[in-house]
Amino acid sequence: MVNAKNKIIKNVNTADHYKKIILNNVKHDLTNPINAILGYSEFIIDIDTNENSNPLNRDIHAIHDSGTSILAHITDIFSNDTAIHDKNIGDMIHNSELQFSIRTPLSTIIGLTEMIMSELEFDVSYLSDANLKDVQESVEKIAQAGKRLLTLLNDLKGYSNFTVDELMEKYKPDIYS
Repeated sequence: MVNAKNKIIKNVNTADHYKKIILNNVKHDLTNPINAILGYSEFIIDIDTNENSNPLNRDIHAIHDSGTSILAHITDIFSNDTAIHDKNIGDMIHNSELQFSIRTPLSTIIGLTEMIMSELEFDVSYLSDANLKDVQESVEKIAQAGKRLLTLLNDLKGYSNFTVDELMEKYKPDIYS
């Protein structure tokens, strides 16, 4: 009887261990595009020193603030050990709070990058040619990171009904082999 109980406890601990690994990978995958967004927006802020005197500066600060908000939500949701232990893994991955807290500022980021790209074709006399090219490339990379995050969020919805074992087979199976 004691042996069977120990086996059950070991299986629960193993499942929790794999659950934490998967959730850490999901968190990592979600934060990578955000880190790119934050890094490139900080780079543009450093280039554009005309403090709040142009639309680019205002929009880049809004992008940075939105990225910071997303990162804070991801960190908050995935750092609560009690919630991770008590919740179903599908509920963690397709968390409505996570989806809402990411999608709202992410829409701001994607929308603002589109606006910035079209504005950079017009009046950018406050930027040198070299800086203009750096800003254009950085805005494009922010847009790509935002779209990558949106794709990941949509993909994660498909995993919401999976068990830990099914997730290990389907979500980045090369990592767990």
